[in-house]
Amino acid sequence: NSADDDGCSSSCAIESGWNCSRTACGQSRCNEVCGNNIKTPGEGCDDGNTNVLDGCSDACTIECGFSCDGAETQTCDSECGDGILASDEACDDKNTADNDGCSSTCTQEAGWDCTTLACGQTSCTAICGDGLKVGIEACDDGKKTTASDGCSAVCTVDCGYTCSNDDGVDQASTCAAASCGDGVV
Repeated sequence: NSADDDGCSSSCAIESGWNCSRTACGQSRCNEVCGNNIKTPGEGCDDGNTNVLDGCSDACTIECGFSCDGAETQTCDSECGDGILASDEACDDKNTADNDGCSSTCTQEAGWDCTTLACGQTSCTAICGDGLKVGIEACDDGKKTTASDGCSAVCTVDCGYTCSNDDGVDQASTCAAASCGDGVV
């Protein structure tokens, strides 16, 4: 044929980024070469290698959570906070807020347990009983199994107790029994 962008140009020369060979009948068969840093029409990306988990797969498709630029030397980057977990992110909770389990740089924060759902979204929950008061925990004394010590096994303040307000401080809550005149009945 006389069409370009299929491996064999209209002047019958092998196009850049393609590998062509002759069939038994003398016709040309051309295949795109992945990993040569030349993006051809059938490739989603070509970053010059066949490494996986760098944004452009070993089959020259854009990997989940990445976008690739159109530069001649193609680079692929992930975007923290887009809600799609990329291979260079520990978590991605669809925001760039800190203190919610997944940081603004997509790393898991202390005191949180993050799980990955289908291709992307991350869900983080506070770890009750680890001694770090985070998220919706009213207290966390680091003793999840100790009953009636002021901080319950689900990290709520036991009736008749008060616990230190240590928001934003990575330390265990200190709880004490209420005393006369403290406003706790």
